[in-house]
Amino acid sequence: MEFISTIFYFLIVIGILVFVHEFGHFITARLCGMRADVFSLGIGYRLLGYNRITGFKFGKLAEDIDLKGHTDYRLCAFPIGGYVKIAGMIDESMDKNFIKTEPKPWEYRSKPVWKRMIVITAGVFMNIFLAFLIFYSLTLIKGKTITETTTIGYVSKYSVASDAGLKEGDKIISINNEMVSNWDELQNKVYLDNLGESVAFDFIREGKNVKIDIPKEKLKDITEKNIGIYPEKILPQINNVVAGHPAEKCGIQKGDVITEFAGEKILNSQKLIDLIKANVNKETEVAWNRNGNIMTSKVTPELPDSTIGIEIAAKYEGPIKHVK
Repeated sequence: MEFISTIFYFLIVIGILVFVHEFGHFITARLCGMRADVFSLGIGYRLLGYNRITGFKFGKLAEDIDLKGHTDYRLCAFPIGGYVKIAGMIDESMDKNFIKTEPKPWEYRSKPVWKRMIVITAGVFMNIFLAFLIFYSLTLIKGKTITETTTIGYVSKYSVASDAGLKEGDKIISINNEMVSNWDELQNKVYLDNLGESVAFDFIREGKNVKIDIPKEKLKDITEKNIGIYPEKILPQINNVVAGHPAEKCGIQKGDVITEFAGEKILNSQKLIDLIKANVNKETEVAWNRNGNIMTSKVTPELPDSTIGIEIAAKYEGPIKHVK
C-alpha cells in the first residue's frame, strides 16, 4: 500500500513539474507568433481532450484533421511526462514531414534565432520560477520560528571559539558592536554579515561584561563545526535505537532524552555526540529522562564508528517566537 501511495504522489509531482515546464514552452511559442498543435499532459495514446474544431472528444483524433491553428489540449494514457508540439519544430515525435515544405509564417523554423531561444529555454525558467514560488509561499504560510536565546550551550573542543576563550553559559550581547537578541541574528552576524572579517564578541559571564576578538586569520573556514558554538537547551532526544547496539542493550528507547553522559550534563545534542566519540571503548555512565523519570546505566561506545547506536533529534526546550 505504501508503494502504491509513493507511486501516486510521484506521478502527481511529475505531472506538476511537466505541466509547468511545457506551459513555459507553450505560452512563449504563442507569444512569439508560433502555432502549438498539441499541449499534452502524459504521453502515448490520447484518452481525451479539447480543441475548438472538434470540441471535447474521447480517443484519438483523425490523422488528417486540420485544427486551423488551434491547439488540442489532451490527456494521454501514460502520466509520466508530457509535451507541446510546436509547428515547424522537430520534437519527441520525430515528425519531419514538414521539412519538405516551405516554412510557414507561424512555424518555429521561420522565426528569428532570439525568438527560438526564448521558446527553447522557457521551460527551464518556468521550473526555476516554480521552485521560487513554492519556497516563497511556504515562507509566507509557515512563517519563521526564531530561537530566542543568545546563551551558548556548548563550545566544542579545539574549535575557533574554544581557542578564543568562549565558554558554556556565556550570553552574547553584541557582535562587532551590533546587538543580537536571538540565535538566528547571532548566526547571521557570524556566518554572513562579517564574512572574511574579524569578529568581536561582547557577552556576559558570571554577571560581568567580557569582550573577545577573533582575528579574521582564524576564520577562514566559516562553518558551525569550525566556529564551534551551539545554543543552550538543544537537548538530544532519541529518534531511533539501532537493534543490537550498546544503547539498546542498556535500555535506552525511542523518545528518551539524554541528560548526562560521562559525568557531564548535556545541554546540547552536539556535546553528546562529541562525548560519545571521546569515550570510545570506555564503559561510561549515561542518564536519560523518560516521561519525567530519570534512568541511568552504563554504555560502551564501539568501533569502528564510535557510536552507541542511536539517532538523535535535536529538541529545543527554550523560548521561541513565531514570525509571519
